[in-house]
Amino acid sequence: MSHSDSPRPPRWTTFVPTRRRTAALIWRSLPEELGGLLIACEREYVSVHEGWPIPRDYAYEALLRHALRPGATFVDVGAHSGFFTLLGAHFTGPTGRVVAVEADPHQCTLLRQNLDRNRLSTVLLVPAAAAASVGAAGFVADPVAGPDDILLGERRVMVAARPLDLVLDELGIGTPSLLKMNIGGGEAQAVVGLERRLTAGLIDRLLVDLHPEPLEREGTSASELVEAFRLFGYSVWQVGHVPPGAPMPTEGDVRALLTPLEPGVDPGTRPRVWLVREGLDVLDPRRRSHAFQVR
Repeated sequence: MSHSDSPRPPRWTTFVPTRRRTAALIWRSLPEELGGLLIACEREYVSVHEGWPIPRDYAYEALLRHALRPGATFVDVGAHSGFFTLLGAHFTGPTGRVVAVEADPHQCTLLRQNLDRNRLSTVLLVPAAAAASVGAAGFVADPVAGPDDILLGERRVMVAARPLDLVLDELGIGTPSLLKMNIGGGEAQAVVGLERRLTAGLIDRLLVDLHPEPLEREGTSASELVEAFRLFGYSVWQVGHVPPGAPMPTEGDVRALLTPLEPGVDPGTRPRVWLVREGLDVLDPRRRSHAFQVR
């Protein structure tokens, strides 16, 4: 993918409304090492994700814990109901800033409830899809609860679309410390909308879930997107996995989870990449060199 590619039109051109209601919520406390904040889980998902609103990703949790410091700025693109948003708010503290970008209106409602319940004044919610240009974007959203808490099928929704450069400009955020992105195949368009900051090296680190099949349907690929990040001046590392139930990784353990992805190497079927701006340490924001010995 060339980062100067023109944006593609939204995949969905019609909005199919779905009758919805608010499902019963179960409130859980996050683990103490992750801040202990309260998070809502819809009752019908309790047995699906072991009582959490999304499957826990222990590697991602550890990366946020070791890469964010008090006073930092964290941008959560594809925030869902706010699991990582809450983590970012805890790790950046009362002097930090967190921006949560979420397209699904239903998840935005849950995210607002999570922010209100925890009285988080440092988090800004942007209810929009990250895109290449201002307009509208359509996508298939997660199922929601219907009558008797039965999950309804997939929903086609049409929402506002905005470039991330514009969003961050309006919020007065120049240099995010960390930007996480998991938007189900919309990464290429989001990167086009973030081109100015990426070109200028104004984002220290990115944590990106790549979705090869949706990207290929959009005419690009995960490999092309990885190479685009290299052209922007970022080193690329693949993120490994931490087994469920394992202790929270130390900084050394987290570094061992990161494997350099060399140019020309296929990133795989569901790559998760950690991107580090040239001149920075791979993990520690207090250090400048990102070189280390992979164990």
